[in-house]
Amino acid sequence: MLITSFVWDNKNRWHIARHGVEPYEAEGAILLDKPLYLRGREDKYICYATTNDGRYLFIVFIVRGPGRIRIISARNMINKEKKFYNKKRKV
Repeated sequence: MLITSFVWDNKNRWHIARHGVEPYEAEGAILLDKPLYLRGREDKYICYATTNDGRYLFIVFIVRGPGRIRIISARNMINKEKKFYNKKRKV
């Protein structure tokens, strides 16, 4: 999946801030890491990725056009998600 830009507004910035995540962290994890994408419910995608600082993020987003996504939620992965992500990355 090629992602080239992000759609931000006050609502999604506020939502991820509640989880202690900054927009630059979520963007960086998606762009700089080799993220694992899964198709979620409806038109949503789930992304497992790590930041430059080694923080594991669980990110939910929707596609808003070619290369454009809107992050709906971003939070730290729980241990079960970290194990799943690390197992898939080693394959």
